[in-house]
Amino acid sequence: MKRIKEIERTHPDVKKVVKNGLTIDSKYVASLLETDKDWLETADRIPRSLEGYANAVGRNFNRHDIGNKAKETAALSSIISCRAVGIIDSAKHVSESQGQVFFEDIVICRPTKKEYQGLTIYVPQHIAGFYQPADLRRMVGQVFPVKIIDLKQVVFAKRYDVFKKQEEQPLENKYVALGDINIAEYLLNSQVLQELEEGGDHSPIHDVQKGMINYISDNGVFVLTANLERVFIPNKLFSYRYHSRILKTEDYAAIGELVDFKFLRGRYEQADDKRQRLGIEGNSPNLVGERLSLEKDPEAVVRDFIDAGPGTVASGYITDFNEIKGHYFEMDGAYGYPVRLVANERLTPQLFQRKQKISVVLRQGSYETVTDKAGKSYLKIRATVVYNSTFSEHAGLEDFFDR
Repeated sequence: MKRIKEIERTHPDVKKVVKNGLTIDSKYVASLLETDKDWLETADRIPRSLEGYANAVGRNFNRHDIGNKAKETAALSSIISCRAVGIIDSAKHVSESQGQVFFEDIVICRPTKKEYQGLTIYVPQHIAGFYQPADLRRMVGQVFPVKIIDLKQVVFAKRYDVFKKQEEQPLENKYVALGDINIAEYLLNSQVLQELEEGGDHSPIHDVQKGMINYISDNGVFVLTANLERVFIPNKLFSYRYHSRILKTEDYAAIGELVDFKFLRGRYEQADDKRQRLGIEGNSPNLVGERLSLEKDPEAVVRDFIDAGPGTVASGYITDFNEIKGHYFEMDGAYGYPVRLVANERLTPQLFQRKQKISVVLRQGSYETVTDKAGKSYLKIRATVVYNSTFSEHAGLEDFFDR
């Protein structure tokens, strides 16, 4: 969204919209000028070949219909996966009846299915997702569930225009598709939340799920299932790698990567002040997942390594490079348990700085469980490893969306 001072250059009386006594930071209003044109005038029209599809998935549904099972079921069947491909910055919405023009960012989306990629769907910011990032531009490239809520007619067939020749008169109606991410996320996640609340311990909802990493925040990772449920996995629950002395989240989680996880819990979350100031209303079912149960405990990894005895090979990263005091090494799986790495002329600072994976051999090691002053027990290890060789790994990704 442009800064309000930028818009003041052309619209001196511009101000933030106030709704129900709350100032909306993401929407401005100003007096309408003759030069103001509605963003719909330049928006992509629905291709003639896709009008039938857009009409089929564009059933009307809004928050007033929540609780109407028949409408919810119909709406669920028409939610589609879309990728954000761009942003209309401070799009103008003209209200001639009020003599006003409104400014709001709009997310431009296109379906992920190839046969429908000619369809462009526009989503205003206040309905562009309950968990949208502070900077809306970071949504570009992400995949979202979208519910088409309106086919806005922008060209009316056979409406005579005195400034056009007969052969130039419009012969067909033309439409622009408007979408809603909030409603789509609400309907999809509510289903899972209901299963978590009603399903027993042996319910399939507790099985291992697969999701695509869609967004990485400072607090955790958002994944999207094949059915487009949006799940948040906190950093501490995403991987034991969180405790690594060398790895950061971006080193082991990449947008577009497929990962296994389990649903942990869910609850309805009311829009807080920050979201309300973006125009987001109501509540949303928040789903939380975890992956730790799918990984081996680092304590068990380091125990097994030492128990295997001298000569055991392991791979990992240098966590501390100090030619005087000595180096330290953290092996794969034993995150948070560095061991002493014997200095070697082949060990260079570049291996540490580039986070290049290396291979080592155990020279000697031991461990014991001790208790600290607070009464908390932990594993104390003493181990020395010797540099062996280097290697690299590669990973791939396949599309897997059902919708």
